[in-house]
Amino acid sequence: MFCQRQYKKKILKKKPNDFLVETIDDDKNHRKDWINLFHINIIVISSIVFLSVVINMIVFILILLLEKMRTIGILKTLGAKNQIIYKIFLFYILRVFIPSFIIGNGIGITLLKMQTKFHFLSLNKIQYFINYVPVYFNINHIIMINFFIISICFFTIFFPTFFIINKIPPIKVIEFE
Repeated sequence: MFCQRQYKKKILKKKPNDFLVETIDDDKNHRKDWINLFHINIIVISSIVFLSVVINMIVFILILLLEKMRTIGILKTLGAKNQIIYKIFLFYILRVFIPSFIIGNGIGITLLKMQTKFHFLSLNKIQYFINYVPVYFNINHIIMINFFIISICFFTIFFPTFFIINKIPPIKVIEFE
């Protein structure tokens, strides 16, 4: 803010009075408010993506548990403790999750790098004042997003598994099949 006022004073000293010099804070057209609307869109879209990730992971674990219900019942009748069953499911889930996670990161980072270099996603310059979609590539942000996704997946998988495996009676599961 201080720099903007300082530069404005310098420009006004060098230019005649018939020029209009404004800083972004002096803007009467509320361009800044228009740009801030994008933050609301980002929050809404991120919330929808977060909700869909949570729902997909819960559905995934429920389908997995339903498919393996008989196996859980047999393991419990053989004397396996719930912790051993958790570990079995955790390893199975990691076997599915890790390759998908690596492939998704590879595709995403490749597309980001390609957009940075080749600008294949173009925009209408008249409406957006720019020819292409700008991409900011920061490895720290990618690591932070990956950590957030891993923690979401872990909690949405761990808690349903924890509660469902504890409540499965082995006799009823074996009789049901």
